[in-house]
Amino acid sequence: MEKIETIRKDPGKWYYWGRWNQVMLFTSPWFRYPKTSPAREMGLDLLTGYLKVLHGHYYVFQEDVDKIFELVQDKIKNSPEWFYKFFSYCDNRMKKMLELENGTDLKKFLIEMHDYLTCSMLVEFFDFGIGKLLKQMCEQEEVSFAEITRFVKPSRDPLLIVYKKELGKLDKKNIDEFVREHKWVGTHSFEGEPLTKEKVLEELKHVNVEGKKESKHEVPGKFKEIIRIVSELAYYRSNLMETVDKVTFSYWDKIAEIGKKKGLSYFDTVSMTHNELIDFIDTGKIPSNLKQRKKRFGIVSISKDKEEVLIGKDLDKELEIHMDKPDENVSELKGIAACKGVVRGQAKILTDVKHVPKVEKGDVLIAPETTPDYILAMNKAAAFVTEVGGLTSHAAILSREMNKPCVIGTKIATRVFKDGDIVEVDANKGIVRKVE
Repeated sequence: MEKIETIRKDPGKWYYWGRWNQVMLFTSPWFRYPKTSPAREMGLDLLTGYLKVLHGHYYVFQEDVDKIFELVQDKIKNSPEWFYKFFSYCDNRMKKMLELENGTDLKKFLIEMHDYLTCSMLVEFFDFGIGKLLKQMCEQEEVSFAEITRFVKPSRDPLLIVYKKELGKLDKKNIDEFVREHKWVGTHSFEGEPLTKEKVLEELKHVNVEGKKESKHEVPGKFKEIIRIVSELAYYRSNLMETVDKVTFSYWDKIAEIGKKKGLSYFDTVSMTHNELIDFIDTGKIPSNLKQRKKRFGIVSISKDKEEVLIGKDLDKELEIHMDKPDENVSELKGIAACKGVVRGQAKILTDVKHVPKVEKGDVLIAPETTPDYILAMNKAAAFVTEVGGLTSHAAILSREMNKPCVIGTKIATRVFKDGDIVEVDANKGIVRKVE
């Protein structure tokens, strides 16, 4: 193994996974994932687990990514039942997580969250591996990748699709009960705006209750098993995250109460790592740089020691290793068509949940990747464009359910387009271009 500092400073050693700019409390549990029980259960505890999160940008050690692809390729070809073992395991973890909803033991929840989020991380890893393999299969069979991926849909309805369907059938006299049941909708990773009666009334003006029409075509024989597995992954990718968001929301008041005893705001308290918060509960110890973290921080883990938290100039220096600037003359991007169609509209760039309210009916939502707290904006938008995301990504699944054009994997869309640009999303060809 090369020296740690050499690995750390070489951008070629790192795979850019995507950007999710979330609070420290939801960012820190993604680290040390090979040491968790889900990773051990699935034989992934031999990965290094090297990981950087720099102002929301996730970088995974390239050797780990390569090993995951090799593993997925082997399991798809030789023992696909391995995936169903994983799905069963995820079912048990979701059940256990739901049992903690509205609980009083915050420490117990934080400990469970670390293991639980590894399940979500593994789903994304498997998505990457299968997506790469599926592209190879399509090339070999001379079949369009977009034509095959249109068969991918969740094997069951995850929570937000259940919410959307119930919203479409909502009798307004039951609106208060509906809001109480779905209060967590609009929140994600200890942030966001809970559902209100006013938001539901506004959503009812925009919601598309028809959804995506079922395809009359059958999956080609050679692709049936892999599409079945990907469709299961699509369910778990959405439902794992939506379940933890639902349960997390039930602890917001508890977190605020614990922090308030030491003069901390809710945002201060969720700016701790999960281990720091557990220690804070036990000892009252407050991290020295807590007030400086906000949502511009970094965490680096490339050794057996504890994670390194970066802020200020130290974070800027680490970011310089990886960041590049797109050509200013670029006005057209190529991505992967997740749901077909062609739409023109005004671009609205969402790099944080606080940007959700600026999306109006008919806009084109452009984000690093959508997350469950973007659902209200997605109901209004005419099309979605993301920089990252695989076959089972939130944007890909919701676009098919809502029957809205969607292009994923553009890499730099939020840096090429600006609010107010008139853009055309040609999801038949996987192209997004500025037209005005």
